[in-house]
Amino acid sequence: MVSRGMRLKKSDEFVAIAKLGRSWRNKFLILRTLQRERDSNKFGFSVSRRVGNAVQRNRLKRCLREIVKQIPTTNGWDIVLSPRNGAAEMKFEELRNQVYCLFVKGGLLPSEEIGGFLAANDF
Repeated sequence: MVSRGMRLKKSDEFVAIAKLGRSWRNKFLILRTLQRERDSNKFGFSVSRRVGNAVQRNRLKRCLREIVKQIPTTNGWDIVLSPRNGAAEMKFEELRNQVYCLFVKGGLLPSEEIGGFLAANDF
């Protein structure tokens, strides 16, 4: 769950993840991660003005918050998701599949979760 206390808010946190962390990308999203000594994860969402107008950007952030609630991840990470151009036109399920694929690439999922999700969703 992504409560207000589990969000990255300060620009210093985003800069640290960009400088010290790792990143993965696909056509519609960029995932940046940094491992921390913590019992939970912190999530941040960075949506550029190039993605769309304010309504589209806010919708994307709401969708991404809901998606990271649905996907169980291993603990101890700072995670930033940044949508790219074209992400605003995607349907929720397509966006969820893109996020899930990046989480698999980034090694953020427990191993038993990977098989169950792939069996339930066609890629």
